[in-house]
Amino acid sequence: MAPTLEEYERLMGLPLVESPLYFHQGQRPSWTTIAKLLRVPDTEVAKWKRNRNGIEGIPRVYVEERLLQFQEEQDWDAMIDVLGLLLYGVVLFPYIEDYVDLAAIEAFLAKKDRGENPTMALLANTYHTLSYCSGRKAGNLRCCTPCSTYG
Repeated sequence: MAPTLEEYERLMGLPLVESPLYFHQGQRPSWTTIAKLLRVPDTEVAKWKRNRNGIEGIPRVYVEERLLQFQEEQDWDAMIDVLGLLLYGVVLFPYIEDYVDLAAIEAFLAKKDRGENPTMALLANTYHTLSYCSGRKAGNLRCCTPCSTYG
């Protein structure tokens, strides 16, 4: 049994009536946009970007390194942005383990820059995962999708 839309709304702390809904538009963020978010030159992101199984993104370990660097520098605004990116990529919208893909980055930027509410996308992702696992009939699904929110 999966949570309802209303339950996800409460878990996320993001009332649906207070912000526009996030819907994937098929436009991935540019690597320049990602470099600005991580506060590094484009060339640095180019060294770390990967394509795993046809999915573009960046390794979680690199994003975590940036998080720790911002913590050491006490750059709290940058640290909050990178922590939010990690939450979206690893907790809310995981696709490949230890990897933050462009779809998760897009969802994060939609919330951060445009105030779009990701609750429906999270619910759809949960139902897709349950349907996929059920269709495989390869055992039980033994996990949960923890919820968190960007400030």
